[in-house]
Amino acid sequence: KIQKIDLLGHSMGGKVAMVLALSYQHLINKLVVADIAPINYPEDNQIIIDILLSLETNLIKNRNHADEILSKYINEKFLRAFLLQNLELVDGIYDWSINLKVIKNSMRELRSFPNFNNKSAVDNKLLCIYGENSDYVKNQYFDVFKEYFNNTSFQKINNAGHFLHVEKPDEFYEISRKFLRN
Repeated sequence: KIQKIDLLGHSMGGKVAMVLALSYQHLINKLVVADIAPINYPEDNQIIIDILLSLETNLIKNRNHADEILSKYINEKFLRAFLLQNLELVDGIYDWSINLKVIKNSMRELRSFPNFNNKSAVDNKLLCIYGENSDYVKNQYFDVFKEYFNNTSFQKINNAGHFLHVEKPDEFYEISRKFLRN
C-alpha cells in the first residue's frame, strides 16, 4: 500500500502537482516543480497558438518542411521540435493531434492558478527548479511559493530556459534525483 507519493511536474504539470498537494497534502511527500510558479500568468504564449493555428497543415509535405515554415516565426529549434511532436500524419495529410482551438479558448484558465488564499501553507517539501533564461519563475515569485509551501527551496539551472529538462537533461535529472532521495 502506497502511503505517500512524490510528484514531479513541468509547467502545467507543475501547477497540477501544486494543486494536488494543496488539496490532498496527506497524500503527497515531496514535489519537484519545474519552471512554473503558483501565480496567474499574463497573456504571452497566445502568439504560439495563433502561429500554429495559422499554418496550413494540409500543405505540409513532411516534418522538415513544417520545421522550415515554423522557423520563420519561432527561432528556438528545440521549441519547434517540441511543438511539432503534436503534428501527425493521418491518411497522407498532416494535422495537429491536439485541439488548438480549445487550447486557445482555454488560455485564461491555463494561465491561472486556483485561489487557495483561505488555506494555510502546507508543509510538503517543494523544490522549484527553474531556468536562468526563463520568465516563468522570477525572484519576486519566491515569496508566493512560500505562502503556499512552508518548505520550499529553489535551484536555478544556468543557460536554460523554460524547457530546462530538454535543454539540460542531465543537470535536471541530477538535481531532481538528489532532492527526491534525501
